[in-house]
This record gives sequence, C-alpha cells and structure tokens, in this order.
Amino acid sequence: MAFDFTSRPPRPRKSDRLFQSDLPDDPCDHSHLGCDPDAYTLGYRRAAEHLLTCALAKPRECGSLAYPIVFLYRHHTELALKRIIYWIPWILKRDLTEQEVKNLVSHKLDRIWGDLEPAFGSVCEAVGWNKPAKADLDGIREYICQLSAIDPNSMNFRYWRQKDGAPSLRDDLQAFNIRHFAEMMGRLADFIEALGTAMAAAGEMRDDCDDAFGVD
Repeated sequence: MAFDFTSRPPRPRKSDRLFQSDLPDDPCDHSHLGCDPDAYTLGYRRAAEHLLTCALAKPRECGSLAYPIVFLYRHHTELALKRIIYWIPWILKRDLTEQEVKNLVSHKLDRIWGDLEPAFGSVCEAVGWNKPAKADLDGIREYICQLSAIDPNSMNFRYWRQKDGAPSLRDDLQAFNIRHFAEMMGRLADFIEALGTAMAAAGEMRDDCDDAFGVD
C-alpha cells in the first residue's frame, strides 16, 4: 500500500482555544478546578501513582517516565508540608515568622521541614496531643535530607542541565529502582497527609471553640 505523503496530523491554529468548557463531550472529559490546596496536593500524588503504573507495565518507558514520577512525588511532598505550615497561625495563634514566610515561597524541602519540625511540639501542646515518636520524626527528616541532596530546588528532574551548564543529576544516580522509590515515597506521603489532616482538624476545632466562647 502506497504511503500518503499528503496526510498529516492537525496543526495548531490561531483560532484554537486550549481551555474550553462548552464542548459537547462526555461529562467525564471535563475537569472542575478551583483554588483548593488539597486538590493540588493530592493531584500530584495521584499523577505520580498513575505514571508509576504505566512505567511498570511498559519497562521500555520506565527510564523516561522516571523523571516526572520523581518530580511529582517530590512536589506533592513540598505542597503537603507547606499546607501544614499554613495551619500554624490558626492553631498557635501567632503569625508566621519572616523566615517561615520566606521558605514557603521556596522549593527547599529541608528548610520547609526545618521550620515545621520544631513547631510540632507547640502544636501538640496546644491541642493536647502526644508528640510524634522520635523514630517517626527521624525518618521524615532522613527522607527529606535524601530528597534535598538529590534535588535541592525542585529543578533536577525537570531540566537535564543546571543554569551553569552542569548535568542536573549526580553521577551516582544513573540507575535506581523506581518501584522501591515509589513505595518509600508512599510511606512519607501517608504520614505527612495524616499530620495534615490532624492539623486541619485541630485548626477547625480551635476556630469552633473560639467562636463558641467569643475569643478573638
């Protein structure tokens, strides 16, 4: 059969609109968005999990998919930690410090966790919780340290070169087990999400108590 050299896929056109909500498609085709921090946070984890499924089902694609998988898990972790810090003013009845605010607009996981970890003691005292086990905090800190060492600014799995032209990834990270990485990141995500849920509940509880007793 002769090849049709005149056939080609549709090309971008000036009249095209990328974001449309009035198309007569299946309702499942439509995404409903909003500035919901929980949706942002969960979305990156779910995307990582779906990509992991594809990578494990198609080993030939595992190498190229590893970059977005690591990025998505890392970004989920960043958003989850920041989400917890945003609850601190409600629970501790204080403004975030200048350093906390500065770190919130960065991508440095170690600094974000460095702000959050010491606040846990005050949070637990304020809401009457037992403090997290030392082994749990040590584990989170170690995971954060490892992620920060490999990708300190959330750039190394997005770009193959740094701004100075050096390779983004270290020489000792030429291969790794993506399934194991995802399992470990799932542990971290589960624990941080549990902390976030507890912090949100505590913040709402304090708001309800303040409203009930007329506390400003």
